[in-house]
Amino acid sequence: MSTQQRREALAQLIATVFERMDGALAHGAAAGCRHFHSKRDIAIALGKAPGAGKAEVTSARRRLLAHVHEDKRVGAGLTFYEVWQAELVARALVEMGPAIAAWDDPAGVPPVTVPDWPCPDTKIGRAHV
Repeated sequence: MSTQQRREALAQLIATVFERMDGALAHGAAAGCRHFHSKRDIAIALGKAPGAGKAEVTSARRRLLAHVHEDKRVGAGLTFYEVWQAELVARALVEMGPAIAAWDDPAGVPPVTVPDWPCPDTKIGRAHV
């Protein structure tokens, strides 16, 4: 595989995972933050079935972390936007750690807040012109 093909494959993976995570994140308008509220949301964000088990989500998280880790991105020729997406995906994957560790806890998984994930424009608190 050529360098260009590797760059394109990495860029495509980053874009796909970013879009999947963006769709699985809920928006808390009052807090202006994005969250994964359930195991279902986390599993979907990782590309797994909504009822996936702990082993499946752990494996998927590790695999994705390996792909979007900064060491993989350095010298890959990614655009600024692709690097930004990869950094957000990596941050979300790190934030999922405690929830995945509690996957089988009868009390359930804690909600996962993903700092700095872009929020949709809700126009809350804006003056209309």
